[in-house]
Amino acid sequence: MCTYLIAQFLLKIDMRFLLTVIACLTCLGSLVYYLAMSEYFSPNTVSGDVDVWNVILFVFLVSVAAGLVSMVIVFLAEKFLYCGRREFPSPGRAIRLGFAVTAILGVVLMLHVFHFLNIFAALIVCTLVIVGIMFLR
Repeated sequence: MCTYLIAQFLLKIDMRFLLTVIACLTCLGSLVYYLAMSEYFSPNTVSGDVDVWNVILFVFLVSVAAGLVSMVIVFLAEKFLYCGRREFPSPGRAIRLGFAVTAILGVVLMLHVFHFLNIFAALIVCTLVIVGIMFLR
């Protein structure tokens, strides 16, 4: 009986969003872990210069992972705060916030890696901008 209830819970149409995001996050996390442990994937070339493509790929993967985590957090927060036990929120707000976090974090990390911006000051400013945008709506 318990497995039947769990299966019914997981087979809801709106649960596909959550399961898809968690599956993508798992694959992305394993790829980032593999690249971090690989001896051929380093931010520097043999001559000591910055390998731009490796840095861009790593920043992209980390910012997408942060966007997916923010999607899960927003979706679950909306579910438990605004919807009932059997209802699921629309994933639209979570997707929009996830894309915003991905884009902003990607830009901030790229500017930090190439020494144009201090990471802590940029993250504080970006957090304040995102919170301000959320309160304006």
